Amino acid sequence: RVDGEGTSAADFGRTFQRQSTPALLQGVMKSWQALQWTVPSFEAAFGHQKMVCDHRFGVRMRMSDFARYMESQDDDTPLYLFDHMFADYASTHHLSEQYSAPDLFAQDILESLGPTLRPPYRWLLIGPSRSGSFLHKDPLGTSAWNALIRGTKLWVMFPPCTPSERLYPAPRPPCSGESAACWFLLWWRRLRSQARQWPAEHHPVEFIQRPGEVVFVPARWWHAVLNLEDTIAVTHNFCSQWNAGDVWRCSAATHPVLARHFRNCLQREHPGLYHEMNEQPPHSSDDPGVSYLSVQEDAPVHENSTEDNVPSSSDEEYLAAVALCSQSKRLRPDQSAPQACAGRLEE
Repeated sequence: RVDGEGTSAADFGRTFQRQSTPALLQGVMKSWQALQWTVPSFEAAFGHQKMVCDHRFGVRMRMSDFARYMESQDDDTPLYLFDHMFADYASTHHLSEQYSAPDLFAQDILESLGPTLRPPYRWLLIGPSRSGSFLHKDPLGTSAWNALIRGTKLWVMFPPCTPSERLYPAPRPPCSGESAACWFLLWWRRLRSQARQWPAEHHPVEFIQRPGEVVFVPARWWHAVLNLEDTIAVTHNFCSQWNAGDVWRCSAATHPVLARHFRNCLQREHPGLYHEMNEQPPHSSDDPGVSYLSVQEDAPVHENSTEDNVPSSSDEEYLAAVALCSQSKRLRPDQSAPQACAGRLEE
């Protein structure tokens, strides 16, 4: 755990972002109005609003229905409210004004792309116990911060260099889709004992996140998250000077259109970074499967997969999502955002 109040952005960048080291921050949410958020208050304030409750299949539910579902569900794989359009709905826009990015993460180069070209980057997360995120990497080489407001979360993280054959050993345990509970129960139980024999650079990190704490997820780290209780959280993915190279490589490999806009943004706003990366132009991505809308769809579970044959998404996905997200910003207050605009990004 790191005292976020006593750490400067420069020190945190050098110590954690530059070194690609996860951190559990305390004291950076104290001024947030969002600390008052509860499921009952959401139900009372915007119970009629339809929210994205399963980004894999485009399931949408009214907030009031989801609140009742949380109270009574006993599913093995519960629905997880995971909505990146909450700041654009008329009834929930105010939520985005009740918190702010911690000062340690104030720099976000992708913000310079503007609201039209910028990929989805922020999510409201509301999940019952046993919901969560299957093992994955975040897309486009972005880093992330995850702020917990209610409940507790169990995290497991693996360094980027961990071979996929270690993370997905054969025989594979049977899991229902991308069930977080199944991964922790069947996969992590086995991996935890095996990991003791791994080289130090592949050792996982396991910890519990509590209300008021912010998790920093460095670029390209594998992570799985399980909600131990009913939870409310908000997460942002971002690009700083420390992971700009990762974003450059991943976007160039899978989304040349986005990469071109990102390059122009760097040239205009961050010429030093632009010239530094131009000296080593990206020929391929370290993680070609880590793309904008198609994170962890099939790549990690293919038998005998390699970095070179992992399928990746195309620019058509990015352009279609940009168009739909732009359209959603013009919706009337009583309309819902297009389903296809729900980006495939996890915690």
